[in-house]
This record gives sequence, C-alpha cells and structure tokens, in this order.
Amino acid sequence: MTDYYKKGTIEDIVELRKNGLIPMECRAYFKDMLKALFYCHKTVEVFHRDIKPANIVIDHDNSAVLIDFGLSSIRDSDFLKHAEGSLQYYAPEMFTHAMDKDQVLLGEKVDIWALGITLFYMTLGKTPFESAGKKGTIQAKMKLRDLIVDGNIDFDEIVDYELRELL
Repeated sequence: MTDYYKKGTIEDIVELRKNGLIPMECRAYFKDMLKALFYCHKTVEVFHRDIKPANIVIDHDNSAVLIDFGLSSIRDSDFLKHAEGSLQYYAPEMFTHAMDKDQVLLGEKVDIWALGITLFYMTLGKTPFESAGKKGTIQAKMKLRDLIVDGNIDFDEIVDYELRELL
C-alpha cells in the first residue's frame, strides 16, 4: 500500500504533454531521484532495479518520489545476479550478463543508468531506443538489446545545453 499521488507518475505527465517536460522540471525531478537513490544505495543498501517514469510519482509539494520496490534487492544478495526491470531502461551489462551468469549486476550503476534513460524520457517524451520497433516482438527485443549494448545515443534533439551535458 502506498500514498495516493493525484499528480500521477512522470510517465502520466509526459504522455499528457506529448513532448517532455520543461528543463526546470526535468532538473528538479532528476535531483529528487538522485537524493532518493543516494539514500537507498548508501544508507539502507537497497537497489531499486526498476527505475522508470512509471515508478516515479509527483507529490503535493511537486517533488518526485520513487515507488514500487517490488524488484529491489539488498547489497550482496544473490538476486543481483539476475537481470530485472524494464527492457527500455536496462543497462548494457544487463544484456551481456546472459553470457556470464556469475557476473554481479552492480545495483548502483544499473539504477543510475536507468535514471539517465528516465531523464532522457522526461526531456523528450521518449527513450533513446524508441526505434527498436514494436514492443514485445523477438525482433524488437533483439534490436533493443543491440541499440543499448552499442550505446549510440543521439543527444542532438535535446536543446537545453545543461540537460544534454548532464546526460
């Protein structure tokens, strides 16, 4: 059970606006999420493992709040050896992990990657990997994997210099 957030999720807000949030909002929400991740990672040693716009809500003070810890894991857990989360927000090592089952997926780095993809989404209203095609098909998943592992992200559409540099 969680509190009710009438302003909705980042995903809800971006979908309503179509073209992303204004830069000031992106920076504020990103800063809120960095604070939340710092607390999770350094204080309670928990990794979220499913950071995405649908798991960030806006509270009555217009602050971003991280929700849905259903896939989270504590430090040194065997669960960190299993790739979890939403494919569009997977870090490259989550795909290469399939070749090395003993590789530990570093929760901090994976969460930060997903937060960066979330910032991209907040800025433009899409992830950098939208070109992967129709969700759910094997071909789309393979193309998505290749796009993420290759790491060729086009930042040219981001007109705000500070956000582009941050990403």
